[in-house]
Amino acid sequence: MALAKNSLVRKTLGGIFLVFVSAVIILPNVVRSKGIFDPITGASTVRIINTAQVAYATNYDKIGYAPTLAVLGPAGNAACGPEHACLLDIKLACPEGAGRGWCTYYGYRYNVQTNSTEPPYRNYWVTATPVQPDSKLGNFCSTADAVVRFDKSAPLSRPYTFEECEGLPKVD
Repeated sequence: MALAKNSLVRKTLGGIFLVFVSAVIILPNVVRSKGIFDPITGASTVRIINTAQVAYATNYDKIGYAPTLAVLGPAGNAACGPEHACLLDIKLACPEGAGRGWCTYYGYRYNVQTNSTEPPYRNYWVTATPVQPDSKLGNFCSTADAVVRFDKSAPLSRPYTFEECEGLPKVD
C-alpha cells in the first residue's frame, strides 16, 4: 500500500513538473505571437543600436557611423568588416534595413539613417515604431548623442527625419 502511494505521489509530482516546464517553454512564445510587448522593448533596443553604432565608429573611424542597420548586421559567410560588422543579429539588422527599409524585432520596426551621402558618416538616427497600434506603446528615436526620445503617436509609416527626432522629448 505504501509503495502504491509513493508511486502515485511520484507520478503526480512528475505531471506537475511537466506542466511547469511546458509553461516555461510555451508562454514566452505565446506572448510574442500575440503581440504582447513591453513598451521598454523599443527604448532598450534603440540603446543597443546606439551601442553598436559607437562600436562601429570606433572600429572603423575613417568610415564613421554605420549608415544603415544592415551594415551593423552579420556578414553571412564572409568575414565581418565595415560592410557587415556583425554587431547585431540578422533579425534586428536585416538586409532590408537600408534606406527607408524597416527591420522587425519583437513588436517594433527599426530603421537607421544618416544625412551623409558618403564616408565619413558623421551622424545617424534610429527610429523605432510599433508594428501594431497599441495604446501602451509609442515611437522612439535617438541620434548620435545617444539620448532616447519618445512620442506617443500612432505607429509611423516612415522613419523620422533627423530634425523630427531631435525635436521629440527625451525619455526619463
